[in-house]
Amino acid sequence: MKILYLRLVPVLLGVFVLYWFIPQSYLRATRSEYQQTKAMYSSVKKEFIIWDQNAVGFTMKTEANEPLNQKEGRMLLPFLFARDVAKWQGFPLMIDGKEYTYEDAKNLQVLKMFPRKALIGLPRLFIILESQPDTSSFDLPDDVMILKNNAVCFVNAETGKIKKEKSELFTAAIQNAGAKFPWKAAGNNPDPFKAFDEGLFFVDATNTLFQMLMVKGQPVVKNTHYVLEKPVVSLTVQEDITKEYYGLIVSEDTLYINRYNAKPLALPINYNVYEQSVDMLGNAVDFSINIKKLDGTKLFETQSLATDKDFHILRQYESSISKAQKEEHEWVKRGLAFLTPFSLIQFTPKAIGIVFEWRLTENILFSLFGSITGMVIYLLVQYVWQKQRKYFLKRNLLPLCIIAIFGLPSAIMLFIFAPICIVKNTDTACKSLQ
Repeated sequence: MKILYLRLVPVLLGVFVLYWFIPQSYLRATRSEYQQTKAMYSSVKKEFIIWDQNAVGFTMKTEANEPLNQKEGRMLLPFLFARDVAKWQGFPLMIDGKEYTYEDAKNLQVLKMFPRKALIGLPRLFIILESQPDTSSFDLPDDVMILKNNAVCFVNAETGKIKKEKSELFTAAIQNAGAKFPWKAAGNNPDPFKAFDEGLFFVDATNTLFQMLMVKGQPVVKNTHYVLEKPVVSLTVQEDITKEYYGLIVSEDTLYINRYNAKPLALPINYNVYEQSVDMLGNAVDFSINIKKLDGTKLFETQSLATDKDFHILRQYESSISKAQKEEHEWVKRGLAFLTPFSLIQFTPKAIGIVFEWRLTENILFSLFGSITGMVIYLLVQYVWQKQRKYFLKRNLLPLCIIAIFGLPSAIMLFIFAPICIVKNTDTACKSLQ
């Protein structure tokens, strides 16, 4: 028997391509209608309102699964739907003995963190805006700041020339404030359309938090003297009109709120930067926090917390996945296992950019059924197609072994590039290939 090795090359390459194409196409075809569940805390009702959103719209219900029509649900969430409540003359609103107007209600704080954002690493290039411009708008500067291991360097964006004087000025200001290079984390918000600028925050080599602004072209570096307890992974800056919080500071197992004139506060949640996304919505009274564990599936078990403005827990809620959803998801996984024992994943919710991650099926039994099916179909087709019956099993032994190992994708590629084995002096149909 002679093996046609050159034909094995496109077979194996095609199999690897199908390991990427089949799971991607199959999961798109079997994916259920878009649906997202959030639990938003009602400052009026003092419990969560469950918000189920799909491709058409959204429905609301109470924690006891009692349905709410749109007006009922929105009236119970007056800060989230301030415009609607204002139309229905719902303001001023009295909560816990305090009156809130429409102006109080419409200012919301949205803070989000997820693995792709948190694990992006330390940026090396920043746009530093003038914090006190002559007009209300921000102008983009003609230079960018490059972060080095022992200094900062300003470079003209058009010419590429280093601004030596400005670079030395900012580096000296950073060092005079007590900051130590290299930095562990840094972040700012270079959006020129924001209302005001809080500059750049960074964590130095000693894990101390600093704030740096550019005022009338001069550096202003503030040492907060807050030393973070955990090594910092990243931080974000998001200016908000309420001026209560600068943004988020992230460590591997703790999520901090970076507060005005106060030490960063660790949120009262069990956090894992590699596994979870956190969605926070704040209003004039409280915060709603939704925490999702990203396990690579579309089934998200969500833990929801309601806290007061000082992040003391008011209420907790956990969304459950229905039995029907679990069964549907299991059958989708079995179908994929039948089609291919391996998957080549290009994107994951936890990783940054494009990845090539190999995954073995979770259901070996259904992958085995898929391989057996491929072997049977391949044998039947070859038996009909091959004129020479002598040495039939010997001629097809290698293809069957390939299908047994690599599953149905290999059967598809073998149909395209068959035969890959011939028996000398007997296989007249393939003598021209010898």
